[in-house]
Amino acid sequence: MVGASRRRGGFTLLEVLIALVVLVVGILGILALVPTAVRTAGDAVDDLVAAQQAHSVVAALRLGARDLYHEAWVDTPDGRRLAHAFFLFPHPAATPPGQPPPAARRPDGAIDPAIFDHPACILLPHGTDASFVYPRATPIAAENGQGDAAAARDDMARAPGEPLVRRAYGGPAAAADGTPLPGYAFALLVQRASVDGARVDGLYRVTVLLYHGFGAWDPASPTDEPAPMAMYTTELMVGPMSIPAVTR
Repeated sequence: MVGASRRRGGFTLLEVLIALVVLVVGILGILALVPTAVRTAGDAVDDLVAAQQAHSVVAALRLGARDLYHEAWVDTPDGRRLAHAFFLFPHPAATPPGQPPPAARRPDGAIDPAIFDHPACILLPHGTDASFVYPRATPIAAENGQGDAAAARDDMARAPGEPLVRRAYGGPAAAADGTPLPGYAFALLVQRASVDGARVDGLYRVTVLLYHGFGAWDPASPTDEPAPMAMYTTELMVGPMSIPAVTR
């Protein structure tokens, strides 16, 4: 009777093996969830960074639009034409600390063409349906010599195989509080907005394209255009842009 009680109180080898199999299956199930959890956490971080980036970019755009340099008129008094409509984009990625852009105007009040070569210069597509991407791969002044929107290149009409975004602000970019964010970059697509089906000056549609690990486009060894991790669109009012009174 004593020997029978001892046999009932132990585990057979088969029972131990079954228990081990159940344990291993459970552990493998938990481990299978780890990659998903890591991806979910990474996506959450990317979403947070994208929101911070978009906030900082839109805030800088609105701040810059308050200080427009658009009163540059050419031609005769009876046929004046707005030649320049631009502002300086006060974002750390466009204007690094200690490297302010040159003065927009010369002492005589004329626009200094050097301003159009600075990455912080945002030329607005007034009077044209062209779309401009910033930062530009070619300085505006090199495109048309004076920063005239009507003569500037339309980035939507790019050559076959050439990506829409060839350069980006970043490396590192900055969050809303100015904290560097290595690896994150962004670009801007600026177009005239539509009112009642017609595009107008003074109101612009700006799309912020956010990237993680952006690679600049090299015409000598082109690669596939990097896909943005997120896109945000906002409207930017910079008017009114009205022709000044004619001096009689």
